Amino acid sequence: PEGIWYVLRLTQGAAHTVQLTRIPIAGIRDATEELAVSPDGSTLAVLFQFSPVMDTAAHGMVPTRAATLRTYSLATGRVLRTWTAPVSDSSFDAFGDLSWLDDGHTLAFVYAATTTHGYVRTLNITSPGNNLVTGSRTVFSVPTGHTCDGSMLMTSDGRAVICGTFAVNSGWCTTGQLEFTAYSVATGKLERTLYQYKGGSEVATAL
Repeated sequence: PEGIWYVLRLTQGAAHTVQLTRIPIAGIRDATEELAVSPDGSTLAVLFQFSPVMDTAAHGMVPTRAATLRTYSLATGRVLRTWTAPVSDSSFDAFGDLSWLDDGHTLAFVYAATTTHGYVRTLNITSPGNNLVTGSRTVFSVPTGHTCDGSMLMTSDGRAVICGTFAVNSGWCTTGQLEFTAYSVATGKLERTLYQYKGGSEVATAL
């Protein structure tokens, strides 16, 4: 139930090109949605989210626990920092698309990931505090009239957001709806379409 964690390092040209090391990470027992390794390979960021349960008094599904973001040392496996979101903001899959920026101390993630109008937020892991929402800031939102409902990943330089789409068939099959697009973080505008799948798909997601 705890899971066993390893680091696999591939070093081209070295005497031993493949190195597999077990690391004693503990406490990762719950629903794990997102994993990201820092650019220098020293830190693992893990975003936990928890399935909601039916609450008849609340007339619907409610989160059982707060969404949690932790950073771990890949050398020792110990927890370095922990941030949580208020339970009211922690509906299942509200957070997603975790990534590191090149500076090595900034994490980017999507908040309200289940909506078509998600927001990319950044968190400076060296700043004080442990609230995932108030400790981060919004740096990008999908422009009105556009959808970005498959995935939203910020590039490592922090300058662009790569967007994937989710295509649901309007008949038996959709055609030409799956694509990857790039948005400028500075202007919020669509810069270009990186790729469009011309074929058909009943239900599919570009991630």
